[in-house]
Amino acid sequence: MQWDNFMHQIEPIASHIPYMTTPGNHERDWPNSGDRFEAAYDSGGECGIPFELRMRMPLPGRDEPWYSFNYGPIHFIQYSTEHAFHRGSEQHSWLLEDLATVDRSLTPWLIVGGHRPIYISSTNTMSGDGDQPVAAALREAFEAAFVEYKVDLTLHGHHHSYQRTCPVIDYRCQKPTPSTTTTSRKLLDDNSSSGSGSGVVLDASKSAPIHLVIGNGGFELSLNVDMQPADIWQSIKLWWGYLRIQATGTELKTQMISDSDGSVMDSLTLRKPKEWGTQYMAARKTAAAVVQLQEVLVEV
Repeated sequence: MQWDNFMHQIEPIASHIPYMTTPGNHERDWPNSGDRFEAAYDSGGECGIPFELRMRMPLPGRDEPWYSFNYGPIHFIQYSTEHAFHRGSEQHSWLLEDLATVDRSLTPWLIVGGHRPIYISSTNTMSGDGDQPVAAALREAFEAAFVEYKVDLTLHGHHHSYQRTCPVIDYRCQKPTPSTTTTSRKLLDDNSSSGSGSGVVLDASKSAPIHLVIGNGGFELSLNVDMQPADIWQSIKLWWGYLRIQATGTELKTQMISDSDGSVMDSLTLRKPKEWGTQYMAARKTAAAVVQLQEVLVEV
């Protein structure tokens, strides 16, 4: 009955735009079932079975919940943080291959989505499936590739809060090249939904990946955020809401919308020149040709 109610609730959205999903701990994790976390008891089937049967995605195979798709000017990559993602794993190889084959002249924006965050303000350092150990493992597996292939955003959940980093590499903010900047580093307490909606406008052609945690969709909030968060955090909101994304070939805008009154709690606007995608692809083609020539010279 609960799943029927949920499906009815999402029908107005899911019947008009792609409703693309990726599994989390409650959809997948159970001992000896093949997930990454051997001792996790988060899914007894109450979510996993209806998730797998009702929300079929374009997966490469059974229990291989990673895929990608284009929607407008955005290339989306969806992957599973609940399956093996270390270097050399099947999922890791697939994701890197997908990154390498994106035609940025057609989809200048690149967004990667998963469940557990790659960056997170959380005091949960518990070994195994704790927020921080998993985030560190994700960074070790993917951060260098996300930087190399110029991923614009990552979207993750799991922690029931909204969080946004600066353009970041290895826990260090990169020069964002702002076009316009308003108050961006404003932390919100846990009993207020009000916010100025202030954000930041960045030249994404010269930026690094920005990481968003958007786990504040409805369940009880996660209050275990760092009381003195690192400088990489531009916004942390402990209130319920949803993320809205609008994109053209030259601008991508995200807004975190408050569930209580529809106000904008935080916003981010990324911009690129119209010719960026074509220039990026040409540069990659040239770089690949140079590497190929070097390999030939070495053989000679």
